[in-house]
Amino acid sequence: MSAQQAVSSVEVGPGGDLQPYKPRVFDCLGLWQEGRWQLKAYGIHCDLSRKAGSTIDAGVAAAARSHVRGRLREADAEGHDHGVGFVIIHQGILANWLLLHWWTYGNICCEALSRSLAHDPETFTPYSGSAMACVWELEAIGFERRAWIQHVLCEAPSLDNYLAVNLEPGTY
Repeated sequence: MSAQQAVSSVEVGPGGDLQPYKPRVFDCLGLWQEGRWQLKAYGIHCDLSRKAGSTIDAGVAAAARSHVRGRLREADAEGHDHGVGFVIIHQGILANWLLLHWWTYGNICCEALSRSLAHDPETFTPYSGSAMACVWELEAIGFERRAWIQHVLCEAPSLDNYLAVNLEPGTY
């Protein structure tokens, strides 16, 4: 896939015109316990009428969680992890994006990116293109970076304290 195809499959309007930034709905989807892994889960939706608790379609959330279970094998293979991380499910316009992040070596955040297309929203597949995250997903990533520094890379590190804080639901 070319860089232009990757961009056009993300959030470019008709005819390839860039669209002005509009906030999206964010929600905390809870803590996912997957074997030895503890993952904070977030939902982002392009439809501003979505309310907390129904931000992500139930079928998409279930498919995403199942897909994450499989991708955690990659995290296990990397090693040197802390058994914690975060997931972002982003229901966009043309695709749903699934970002799995986990912490390794104390200060490195790893990512496994997947997506499902709008016409088949519950079928996530690994994405190997050059995309990392969109401007909305970076909001949650930035929050998680700050939380990691504040609660883990500090004088009294606490994974429990890290896992207890979440980006507040709202529009960003």
